[in-house]
Amino acid sequence: IRFTTSLKANEILYVGDSYSSDVLGGTSFGWDVAWYTKETDEKKRAVATFCFDDFPQLLEFIKSQA
Repeated sequence: IRFTTSLKANEILYVGDSYSSDVLGGTSFGWDVAWYTKETDEKKRAVATFCFDDFPQLLEFIKSQA
């Protein structure tokens, strides 16, 4: 199966809660990543575009990017 899209990597915001699967996986494709986490390790947090632990924070982030 082959999927195609007209979206560019910089037009995607990948939202996930796993550092290894979501943050590392998404950024390896060049996507922005919003990471749902309470992680305090600043090195890990710096890999994601945005970190949040409450979904209203994510909504505010998305609104600020429009």
